[in-house]
Amino acid sequence: MPSTYPVAEQSSRPAPPDAGAQVRRLYAAGAALLGLGAVVRIWAFAIRGPLWNDEAGLALNFVGREFHDIARPFLYQQYAPYLYVMTDKLTTLVLGASEYALRLPSLLAGLALLPALAWLCRRLADARAALFALALLVANGLVIRYATELKPYEQDALVATALWLLALPLLDARAATEQRRKGAWLTLAGVLAPWFSLPSIFVLAAIGVALAIATWQHRPNAPRPARLALLAVLWPASFAFQYLSFLRPTPVDAAELQNYWQGMNAFAPFPPTSLGDARWYFGKFFYLFNLFVAQGAVGLRYVAAAVWLYGVYGLWRRDRAQCALTTLPFLLLIAAAAARVYIVCDRTVLFMAPFAIVPIALALSDLSKLRAPLTQPIVIALTALACLTPALQMRDELREAHPSKDVRTLVEYLKHHVRAGDRVYVETQVDWIYAFYARRAAFAAPYVKAASRMDSYDPRAAIEVLDTLKHAPRVWALVPTLGADTSPDPGAVEEIQRAERVVTEHMNQLGRQLDKVDGGNVRLYLYDLSAAAAADPG
Repeated sequence: MPSTYPVAEQSSRPAPPDAGAQVRRLYAAGAALLGLGAVVRIWAFAIRGPLWNDEAGLALNFVGREFHDIARPFLYQQYAPYLYVMTDKLTTLVLGASEYALRLPSLLAGLALLPALAWLCRRLADARAALFALALLVANGLVIRYATELKPYEQDALVATALWLLALPLLDARAATEQRRKGAWLTLAGVLAPWFSLPSIFVLAAIGVALAIATWQHRPNAPRPARLALLAVLWPASFAFQYLSFLRPTPVDAAELQNYWQGMNAFAPFPPTSLGDARWYFGKFFYLFNLFVAQGAVGLRYVAAAVWLYGVYGLWRRDRAQCALTTLPFLLLIAAAAARVYIVCDRTVLFMAPFAIVPIALALSDLSKLRAPLTQPIVIALTALACLTPALQMRDELREAHPSKDVRTLVEYLKHHVRAGDRVYVETQVDWIYAFYARRAAFAAPYVKAASRMDSYDPRAAIEVLDTLKHAPRVWALVPTLGADTSPDPGAVEEIQRAERVVTEHMNQLGRQLDKVDGGNVRLYLYDLSAAAAADPG
């Protein structure tokens, strides 16, 4: 398919003598960035530690469960697209339930995203735009993180990019012949996409509007109105069937999730009734560019947004359908957040990566071709600034940590040291991790925990459960603690410190400590509480 952006490259002027050498250099640089991106993701995957709580909760939905039990219902307040979970289930059947096997689909999605996004920019513009897109993507910490995690967010970005690529031939205004086969592939991909990526419904809606524009403009490859009507029924019906069959949360889960995300400021205030409400919309718009283009670079998010607007303006002048496809996901995301059916939070908006990066890559490619003084140095400086901070952060994150114990070794330690009659208490913040690794280690000792809610930590619930163990001579307690990999979020740090302090202080009042084993981000305590039982008048 010929380039659809920018028009300036399609003039009849002969190419300069060194054009071939320049293209070869661009392709060589692109290949180097692809290789670097692949190495970075594989290395991050190799050194990633044990599952964290949400990963373990999702794994418990399919590890050890039969196929007919998966997602009926989803457990542990963890929800994911049905075919994504089935893919992970099949992977574990072949490779076992190791961390590497569980995270492998995400790694493969992360590796595939690099050439897919580069190829999208190449199809829309040229090799230079592809190079800029790769430069922004290779060191992006958010994209790297979820390429190494048992979560569907990396697949969200890949599915969005793949759908955009499949839609391109149907939006081409210059094609000489109708390409019905490619239309059939897009139809099928749109039916399957929500089963691998929930936010793909936003992308499909944007593609539907873009195709409607192409049909209205009588483009040769555009679908006929009857085909458009079929897509308008098939794609939402596929999403609705999956949601109603597998993903609809229980009323209790729905209420807790709503409260949790409301506390995270992830829903849009609607209707906005104050200046603070209006600031949410502006803040989240720039927040997206901080995630995908200018991570950690103070103030650069505003420059990135301005360059994005320039790229969108270029698309508007050249191709209204492509412009609609590029911008509508932003509007649909905000509308869904205002309706409280989707959240604006780093990992859940990873599907927006191509829609944030592609217009900027096209704009930088366009700007770099201008002959105005200092244009190329400015473009290079902007790209370097956008890449510098995430590259420095990536260097620190990819430095192999000193080997230390973790929850896996603590489960093994408990398995070999627990005695008949011992009691086990597991703090709620590490409950799912313990349950997963205990199941994998075939360690079936019963344990107790405090009732928990997603949106709050209740120390009284922990104390009530610990008080029921006062008669036991040996009580093990597994609690979260601050380690090298602890989240930098101040709220998370405070809650972890509080949970460990509540458990240890109360158990020290009830009895005496016999043992303590450090496990990095978790800690295992052994207490004798028999003295508390003897001293209790009741």
